[in-house]
Amino acid sequence: MNTMCKPRTTTVTMSRVFYFGLCALLVVLAISGEACGHGRHGRGRQDHHHRHHHGHHHHPPSLVVNLVMYDPKGMEVSIPRPNSTAQYFAVQMTINNPFGTTPDVSLNTTDLVYGKFIVRDTEVILKPGDFLNTTYQVGFADGGVTRYNTKLVVHKYMIQRNCSCSDGTTSAGTTIQRPVLTVPPWFRRTTVPTPPRFVPTTPASTTTTTAEPITGSWNEEQMDYSSEVFDCEIDPMTNRCTTSSTIDERFGPADQQPRAAKLVVQSEREPELANLRNIFTMVNGQCVTKPRSNYVTLKHPYRVFRTVDEVEEYVRSYLKQSPKLAKLAETGVQSAVPSGEGIVFEMDTLINKLQVLYFAQEGGLTEVKDYD
Repeated sequence: MNTMCKPRTTTVTMSRVFYFGLCALLVVLAISGEACGHGRHGRGRQDHHHRHHHGHHHHPPSLVVNLVMYDPKGMEVSIPRPNSTAQYFAVQMTINNPFGTTPDVSLNTTDLVYGKFIVRDTEVILKPGDFLNTTYQVGFADGGVTRYNTKLVVHKYMIQRNCSCSDGTTSAGTTIQRPVLTVPPWFRRTTVPTPPRFVPTTPASTTTTTAEPITGSWNEEQMDYSSEVFDCEIDPMTNRCTTSSTIDERFGPADQQPRAAKLVVQSEREPELANLRNIFTMVNGQCVTKPRSNYVTLKHPYRVFRTVDEVEEYVRSYLKQSPKLAKLAETGVQSAVPSGEGIVFEMDTLINKLQVLYFAQEGGLTEVKDYD
């Protein structure tokens, strides 16, 4: 009996060993598969992150282009300088020819005007319904070029009125008409008028009806002129004789000759106020489509300027040709830079800019224009 039971025990023991070995193998395979799956998942995230990181650097920089179209003709294109390495800006435009290879408008510049590239075409005519196919490009110092293509249909609201307030255009030989000066040489105030006053003067000889002796302490301010009659009455509004005479004639006794005395001169502020009123009249007659700036343009003398100081000095010397602009030129000009066929200079205040424009027209300096 004992001999027959031993083989059965050996068989059960081998089955258990085989069972536990198979279980251990499955556990090892499961752990290995999880580790491999985790590794592939991690590498997938890294690869995805890597591709995304490099793809970000190949996006082209966006260009903020400002296109202004004018009626009856002309256009202006400007773009802020993307960075300090940008060297030039170019525009090529075809009009109503979407598949054309020769541009109707081709402009480029390397000049900067207050941080912007600005190009203009004063002769191109753009009308509502025109189809514009435009390529903008910016060149950089490292040889790289950024291009930006647009397709645009012109609508009426996109075209701005050229602020000349006239149907025709001003040619190069046309002289700017000076403003008609209808403002009187004084500025009438809105204050309540005061009673007429008289200008007294010391007579050649005076007499007194009292017995008091005349001493050295006698003062002219103590004299009474209430009995004297003057034929020149001062208008408090104009500080002038009401008879429009600038000389006050006073007559003494019959044996004395007439004697004249100059009136008190008017305030130094009144001519300045008159100029401001004339400037207001000039500005009030202009059409304005956008806020005014402090910039003024001057025709380029076609000479080479080595420094910015030379440009500013040229602007000041040109303005000083008018005596009324001498002080403004010396203290009001803040900066000046060449721009295309002209020079753009900035005044310290808007009122000083308007004075420069007004006195330049008054003095015949026709090369001075409003930048706006």
